[in-house]
Amino acid sequence: SNIELFWEEDAGPGQTIMISALQEMLTALGTKPAVGQWRPKLSNSQILDIVYGMTENIVQNPAWVTAKVDDQSILSKILNTTLGALVHIPPHQRFSADTFSNLLQLNIKAVAGSPKILNRVNWGTDDEEVMILDKALDLIYAFSINEKEVTPLGRIELLTELVQFSFDAILKSNPNKKGLLLLDLLLFKDTALDFSNGFNREMGNQLLASALEILDARTELVVEDHIIKNIISDTAHAIRTNVIDRQDLIPEVVRLVFAHTADNIDFVLQKKNDRSVNLLVLGLKETLQAVAAKPTTGRWKPQFSNSQLLDIVDMVSKEIVTNPEWGRNEKMISQLVGSVFTSLETVPSGKAIPNAIVRTLIQQGFRAASTQKKLLLPVEMQSGQTGQIAIQYSLEQFFITIYDDNNNEQKTWEIGNSEVIYSLVDYFMTAISTGAGDKPALDQVIGNFRKSFQDYQQNTIASIDELLITLEGMV
Repeated sequence: SNIELFWEEDAGPGQTIMISALQEMLTALGTKPAVGQWRPKLSNSQILDIVYGMTENIVQNPAWVTAKVDDQSILSKILNTTLGALVHIPPHQRFSADTFSNLLQLNIKAVAGSPKILNRVNWGTDDEEVMILDKALDLIYAFSINEKEVTPLGRIELLTELVQFSFDAILKSNPNKKGLLLLDLLLFKDTALDFSNGFNREMGNQLLASALEILDARTELVVEDHIIKNIISDTAHAIRTNVIDRQDLIPEVVRLVFAHTADNIDFVLQKKNDRSVNLLVLGLKETLQAVAAKPTTGRWKPQFSNSQLLDIVDMVSKEIVTNPEWGRNEKMISQLVGSVFTSLETVPSGKAIPNAIVRTLIQQGFRAASTQKKLLLPVEMQSGQTGQIAIQYSLEQFFITIYDDNNNEQKTWEIGNSEVIYSLVDYFMTAISTGAGDKPALDQVIGNFRKSFQDYQQNTIASIDELLITLEGMV
C-alpha cells in the first residue's frame, strides 16, 4: 500500500525512503555506547516492536527521512536524542528497555504533534545553542532520575508523567525558548513542589498558568529568567519557612504574586543587596510570620483556611501595589498584622469573631496606617516610657470595651452580628486615622467610643442604628 516508499526506478541499493529509514533505525539502536555511558540492552522482539512502531510513523511522515536537522534526518535525530538523554543516568537509576521504548514513543508523538521542538534556541548564561527536544529531555531526566526521595517504581512513573505533561501542556503550544523556560520553572527545585508521590497535574497546571500570565505580560522576562525564578523560590521559601503545613498553597500564591507583579513590575521589583527582590514577596513573608506567630497561652487567635489565607495574601499584595512604601519597609507589615492578631487576644475564646471581620480589621489597619503613619509608632505613656504601638493599643481598648464582662448580655448578643461589628470597626479605624495619632488623640477616640457604647448598654441609646449614627457624628 506504500510501494513508493520502498521502490523508485532511479534509486540505487538502499536509497529508497523505507530502506534508508530501516538502516538509520538499526544503526541507532545497534550502536554500542561509549565507555562509561549507558543505553538499554534491547532484545530482538523489543527492536522489532520499536521498528514496527517507527515504520507506522514514517509512512505517515516520509519527510522524517528526507528532511534534515543538523545534517541528520528527523528520524535519526529523534532516536539519537532519546538515546543521548540516557548517557548520564547513574547505574543505580537505570531502567528497563520497555520503559525506554515507551519514552521513545512519547518523543515520537511529541515531534509528530509539534515538529518545531527540533528547532534550536539560545539557552543558559552563555547563550549556548541547544535543540529544544534535547534540552527538554535533559531537564526532565535531571529532575526525575536524580530525585532521591522518589521510589524506583515511582521514579519511572514520574518520568513518564513529566514527559507527557511537558510535551502536551507546554512544548506543543510553546515550541520555543519560552516553552523551555516554563518547563525549567516547573522543575525548578526551589519551588518546593512535592512530586515524590507522583506528578500532580493540577499543581503543574496552576504553576504553568501563573508563569504564562507574567511572561505574556512581560516578554522580556523570557531573557531575564533569573527574575522570575527568584519570585518562585522566594515565595516557596516564605511559605516553607512560616507555614510549613501549607505547601500546597505555593502554586496559587505564586499565581497571585505573578498576577500583581505583571501589572506593576516597574516598581514592585527592586534591588536589594545586589539582588532583584519582589516587594510583594517581602510583604508575603512578613504577613505569614504574623499569621504563624503563636498567641499568648490560653488566648484566642483566628485559624484560617487555605482560601481565607489566600484572600489575606491577595489583599496585602493589593495594599503594597497601592502604596509601595509598605514593601520598601516590609517590617511594618508584620508590625501591623501582628498588632491586629495580638489585640484579638483580648477577645474571650467563647466570643471569637468571624474570620471575615479579622480580614476587615487587617484591611482597615492598612488604610488607617497609610493615612496616619503614627499608628505604627509606640505610644508614650504617662510614665514617660513607650508602650505598645498605637494601633494595637487602640484596638485592644476597642475589644475590651465591646467584650467587657459587665456588659448587658442581651446587648452583647446584638453586637455579635457581623454587620454590626463591621460598622463599629469601620467607625473606630476611621476615627483613629483622622486624628493626630498620639496618645491624647487616641484616648479621646477611645473615650468617645466607650461612652457611646456604655450609653447603648444602659439603654440611654435605644438601638444599634442610633448608636451607629451617634458614632458617625463623632468622626
